[in-house]
Amino acid sequence: MEIRKVWCFYEQSGTFKNVFKKEFGVDAYDLDILNDYGETDYVIDLFNETEKAYNNEPSIFDEITEEDLIVAFFPCTHFSHQNELIYSRKVYNFRTWSK
Repeated sequence: MEIRKVWCFYEQSGTFKNVFKKEFGVDAYDLDILNDYGETDYVIDLFNETEKAYNNEPSIFDEITEEDLIVAFFPCTHFSHQNELIYSRKVYNFRTWSK
């Protein structure tokens, strides 16, 4: 099967998208909630899009077909704030832990 498009979830730098385009000649798109590098094609909240699709509402997933490839990276933006709280010991569950 030939890949029609590549969807890079939670990847805004264009690093992987651009390799798929340049090296393989495949249309590729970055999707993320941020666009810090100016490479994000779809600036959207993928968690919200998942909820919309689950509720049978129009979402980005309507554009994805069986011939497409999804490369999903760990959604670091969503979890990075949580890491700051953990390491600063401001998370309630860890308040009694020592450094």
